[in-house]
This record gives sequence, C-alpha cells and structure tokens, in this order.
Amino acid sequence: MALSVGDKEATQGVSMILYTAIDAVLRPALVSGMQSANAPADQIASAVSSAQASWKNLAFAIAGGLVTSLTQNPAANPAPPTPVFAATYSSGAQDATFWPWLTNLIAVFTTTWAPTTPDGQNLQSALKSFVAANPIPVQLRGIVQ
Repeated sequence: MALSVGDKEATQGVSMILYTAIDAVLRPALVSGMQSANAPADQIASAVSSAQASWKNLAFAIAGGLVTSLTQNPAANPAPPTPVFAATYSSGAQDATFWPWLTNLIAVFTTTWAPTTPDGQNLQSALKSFVAANPIPVQLRGIVQ
C-alpha cells in the first residue's frame, strides 16, 4: 500500500493520522487551561476550532515532508558523497509502551477476535500460522544508511 499524504482537512492519509494524534494530545490541555481560566464555553469552542484548523495545516505539512522523504527515488536523488549512518535499537526497556502494545495487538487477532465469516476465519488462521512460525519481536535493532 502506497503512502498517501492526505489532504489539508486531515480527512485521510498520513495527515489524518498525524492530526488525530496532535489533537488527542493538545486539545485536552487547551480546554483544561481555558476552563481553569474560567473562559466561557463559546470562547473555548472557538479557540479549539481555531487551533484544530492550525493543527490540520501542521499535520498536512509534516505529512508532505514525511511521505516525500520516505518515497524518494534514490536514482533521482543520489546518496550524499559521505554515507550517513544511524544505529537504532528499541526494546521494552526503552519503550515500555510500544512492545506490549504490539504483543496485545497480535493477541487481538490471534486470540481475542472470534471471526464469524469464512474470510475472517481464514485470516485468523493465517495470522496464527504466521505468529507460530515467526515469534512476535521483542526488540528492534538495525543500522540505517
């Protein structure tokens, strides 16, 4: 599946994913701060609406740069003369949120989910077979060039 930037209204693609995350983190703090300042409800609603419009633009801008960067054609954009390397490592010790989440996500599809259609049952069977042959990772290690 190709990466899609999405649109300026953040209704699809990467811009929607980013906007949803930005809104989930920033809106509660904005509302809480304004409520603490005893701002009227209509003023809070107006501020949230204005902020969300800005967050959508921000999400679209970030999505554009991100997708462009990730989908660059190396032949059209040759590597820099000096290779750039970055080492990456992540495990439950560094990221106590992601790794248990990944395990729980796999469990939803292989244990918790009770599909009722043949397609769903076939998908669950394939997922169970895949997980049985390929244990769920508990860390990520690599070098990016």
